Amino acid sequence: MFDEQLLIFPNPASSSVSVRLPDNLAGDFKLDLLNQQGIIIKNDVLKEMDFSTDYTYKVELEDFSSGLYILRFISNSEVYIKKLIIE
Repeated sequence: MFDEQLLIFPNPASSSVSVRLPDNLAGDFKLDLLNQQGIIIKNDVLKEMDFSTDYTYKVELEDFSSGLYILRFISNSEVYIKKLIIE
């Protein structure tokens, strides 16, 4: 299952979090960070060239308060969700 292959680390995080995607994906993706009210507070459109060789993308978190957030990844009309704690 893709959800199990989508990794975010460290979690809890403070200044940044890395998102590791399965290496069999291609194309462009969308990554949203939502607060507890479901409001998008950060969104990135990711192109293949934005990833390091191990399909890891770094998300900066320094502008956000401590708390529980949702990281939403959209690919090929599918949506995957992970919980993220910012300390």
